[in-house]
Amino acid sequence: MDQKLFAPNLTFFNYNGSVNYNMISEHISWLLENNINGLFMTGTYGLGPSLSVDESLRIFEIANKHENLINIAQISKASILETLDLIKGSNEIGVHNFASVVPYYYNYSNFEIIDYFKELKKHINGNIFLYNNPKTTKFNLSISLLNDLIQNGIDGIKDSSLNCQIVSAALHEKSNNENFKVMVGSSIGWNLFRKNNIDAMISGMCNYIPELAAKVFNLSMQKDDEFNYAYSVMYNLYMQLSKYDSVALSYAVLKTRVNKEYYIRAPKQIGINDSDLVYIRDVIATAYKKLNIYDYFKL
Repeated sequence: MDQKLFAPNLTFFNYNGSVNYNMISEHISWLLENNINGLFMTGTYGLGPSLSVDESLRIFEIANKHENLINIAQISKASILETLDLIKGSNEIGVHNFASVVPYYYNYSNFEIIDYFKELKKHINGNIFLYNNPKTTKFNLSISLLNDLIQNGIDGIKDSSLNCQIVSAALHEKSNNENFKVMVGSSIGWNLFRKNNIDAMISGMCNYIPELAAKVFNLSMQKDDEFNYAYSVMYNLYMQLSKYDSVALSYAVLKTRVNKEYYIRAPKQIGINDSDLVYIRDVIATAYKKLNIYDYFKL
């Protein structure tokens, strides 16, 4: 695929903790309208580990109904039996791209991790990508394990670590295998994305400020000075917002934009107060003005 911009889309909930599927569908439509090319579903931002198999499948089904989207389904569960059930249902509704973190909670050997991905691969009608996210899994991927996973059939990687050695090893494989996909999962990985043959940028900021993410994405194809200025604006914004939990931030800011009632599933909480939101809205509005994007508040 040509270079694409993905959102690790949010999962919305009702007051009683049930999934708000209507809000999910509306959000996906809004992302499409704002030039997002694909979705990374039920990952960290989508609270995937808190969802049941049936809830995940319904989200995948909703996403698949939206045309012109490339969808990747994050399928890891604590139980491999649930993961395999999720794969089975996903195959039936036409999902073709899957991703999984390494098995979590326990400390697994490299052999066990390789065996896990080999088992997933046997059941998938499509591609399986390694989702490398040490911040949440507390697992540091080694170059040797990545190479072993490549040799055993993974079709690509979504890397959220921004570890240059990991990305370089993945790009080396891509240079020998054009079907191997390399995706960066970070809101500040734009230089890596721009300077290398990386397939997709997966940015959490797409969930609540997709106009800004799309602007930087489009300028990444342009002259150095234009991109560098846009990237400096986004990087500065990222640093100003880095004191907040990135997932909670997405829910909180989006809520001020869509003016609709939704919730996050306990025990996770949004936990951003009104005074913080005033500050957050101000720094976002400043970034929008610097890049000549329409007034952030006028929606």
